[in-house]
Amino acid sequence: MVTAIDRYLTEKEYKHSIIRDKEFKGSKQVLEGKARLLRQQGKGKRPNKSRSLTSTEENELWEKKKLGKGSPQVLVQTVWWLLT
Repeated sequence: MVTAIDRYLTEKEYKHSIIRDKEFKGSKQVLEGKARLLRQQGKGKRPNKSRSLTSTEENELWEKKKLGKGSPQVLVQTVWWLLT
């Protein structure tokens, strides 16, 4: 995100780089610290792995008519579920 902002500012002929200039060193350190904290909490660049539904959970979706042919939306959800 910072790179995109820096590129935008460069295109608008801003004279400083928010990535390379020493005036922005403090903000860069704060952003790096926040990113480190988020990675420790499992919220890094890579998304957390999802888990598969159990047979019981899937059956519950069918019973509660969240999957099936009851409405166009439910049908789309069902087709998505079956294809993925």
